[in-house]
Amino acid sequence: MVLLSMTPAIVAAVVRRQELLEEPEKDHLESEPSLTEPAVGKPISHAQLIDVSKFLKERVSGNYGDQHVPCHLNDLLRGSTIYIPPPKPKPEPVCAPFACSER
Repeated sequence: MVLLSMTPAIVAAVVRRQELLEEPEKDHLESEPSLTEPAVGKPISHAQLIDVSKFLKERVSGNYGDQHVPCHLNDLLRGSTIYIPPPKPKPEPVCAPFACSER
């Protein structure tokens, strides 16, 4: 599974999809990131992005108020990069009992 970083266009598309859903989205697959709180830089799987694109193409013309919400996969992918999770914090060094004792 390929994870991508959300762009402003992807966030707008995900938000618009959530607004158009008749029922709140069920729990996502464990292997995929949650789309409940979309934000720029958060991960989205390629499969989720395809689903968002298909959903929007079926239901909207691409216009959302004054803003243009892209619904074509090509437009959603533009500017996105492979998601690289932030590094895990380094563990605190553990001192050996003889090294940390006061003399």
